[in-house]
Amino acid sequence: MCFRPPATLVKVTVMSSQDYSDSSLLLSVLVKIPPGSSPPRSLYAVFVAVLFLCFERDSRSHWLGAIINRFQSVLEADQRFYIQRGIEFGTGQKVPESSNFVPFPQQMESRDKAETIRNEKVVNCLYQNRNALFRLVCFPWGGGGSNFFAKWGQDIPNSVEVHAIRLAGRESRLDEPFASDMHQVVDEIACALLPIMQGENFAFFGHSMGSYIAFFTALHLKEKYNLEPEHLFVSSASPPHEMGGIRDDFVGDEEQSQESFTKVLADLHILKDVICNTHSKTRLSCDITCFSGSEDIPADMEAWKDVTSGNFESFVLPGHHFYLLEPSNTSFIKKYITKSLEISALAS
Repeated sequence: MCFRPPATLVKVTVMSSQDYSDSSLLLSVLVKIPPGSSPPRSLYAVFVAVLFLCFERDSRSHWLGAIINRFQSVLEADQRFYIQRGIEFGTGQKVPESSNFVPFPQQMESRDKAETIRNEKVVNCLYQNRNALFRLVCFPWGGGGSNFFAKWGQDIPNSVEVHAIRLAGRESRLDEPFASDMHQVVDEIACALLPIMQGENFAFFGHSMGSYIAFFTALHLKEKYNLEPEHLFVSSASPPHEMGGIRDDFVGDEEQSQESFTKVLADLHILKDVICNTHSKTRLSCDITCFSGSEDIPADMEAWKDVTSGNFESFVLPGHHFYLLEPSNTSFIKKYITKSLEISALAS
C-alpha cells in the first residue's frame, strides 16, 4: 500500500536523515498535534519511521512516548478492533491485548464491508425489528429458498424478528457453487449468525431438511461458542439418528422438483453422510417442539426428545409433508412460536 505524506513531514524526514541529532525538527511538527486527538493514521507511520531511521537508540524511548501520547485515540481504537477479533490483521496470528500493531484503515473498512455483504447474502431479514425480544432463524426445506420464511416477519408479533437462511446456489447466491457437505453449510451459517445472535435471545425453526441444518447449527454453536437457541422448532422430520432414508415427498410436488432438480440433488448429497454418522448421544439442552402434517407423521418423531435434556412437545396439523404452506397452519405455528418465546422470556 502506498500513501503520499504531507510535504512538511517529507521535509522533516529528509532533514532529520542528514542530522539525526536534531530532534527539534520532529518536535516542531509533533507539538502541533493535540494530545489525545485523532490525526490520520498515516502520520503515525511517518513519525515512527523517522524515529527509527534517524534517531539514536538512546533517544528513541522519549520520542516514542511523545508520539504515542499524540496518537493515543488512534492506537486505542486499533487495539479494540483486534481484541474484539482476537487476531492480527493479515496474518491470522493471535495477538495479546497489549498489541500496538496498527492496520491500514482502508483494509479494515474493506474487510468489514465484505463481511457484512456476505452475512446479508446468507441471512435474509426482510422486516428488521431491532427492538424485538427474540431473533427467529428459519431454515429452508430441500431445494427451497429463504423468501417463504423471510416473509413471516411481515405479520409476526413485534416481539420476534425473523431471519431466513439462504443457502448457496439459489436466489441472490445463484452463481455460487453448492455446499459440499453439512460441515460447510453449518460453518457458513454460524459465521453469518454470530454478529446477529451474540448477546441476543434466539430460536431456530426448520422444515424437513431445514430441521437437520437447524439442529447441527445449534449443536455447532453450543460446542464451539457456548451459544444455544432458547428453543428448537422442527417440522416434518425424524431426528437424524433415526432417519432411515430420503422421503419421496422430501422436496414437495413433482413440478417443484423438476424446477429445482439440481438444488434438490445438492441438498440430498449434504444429507447422505449425516444420516449415517449421527448418534442420539449428540445432545442439546434447549426445548424442542415438533410439528408435522396429519398425513405425514414421522413414525419416530418422538425420538427428538433423545437429543435434548430440555422439554419436548409435538403437534399434528392437518395436511401432508408441506402442511405449513396452508395459511391456517402457518398462522398456528407463528402464534405458537411467539407464545413459547414470550413465556421463555418471562421465565428467565
